[in-house]
Amino acid sequence: MASIRMGAIRFANEGAKVVVADWNGEDAEQVAAVHGEKGIKVNAICRGTIRMPMTKEMLKTRPTDKIPVRRFEEVQEVAELVVFLVSDQAKFMNGAAISIDGGYTVL
Repeated sequence: MASIRMGAIRFANEGAKVVVADWNGEDAEQVAAVHGEKGIKVNAICRGTIRMPMTKEMLKTRPTDKIPVRRFEEVQEVAELVVFLVSDQAKFMNGAAISIDGGYTVL
């Protein structure tokens, strides 16, 4: 895995896997293109609004009618995507921007 500080990415070693939430696809593509030959994978998770304790009050007033699945996402759903992306099952994925937003971006 890599650490991110003040916009810079520091890779622990070759073969590192980077999963960054809240990047856009262009950022993931650019970084993946630069570091791919070193075996470093970069994929972006483009998430929606997550239901968690710190968003509980805010979500009471936010409608879900613009989300096709009519609900907010759960932390576990994003965590499962992260686990997949760092697993060997995603070993050929690089430079992808994966939307996990209940279909919000397709509208």
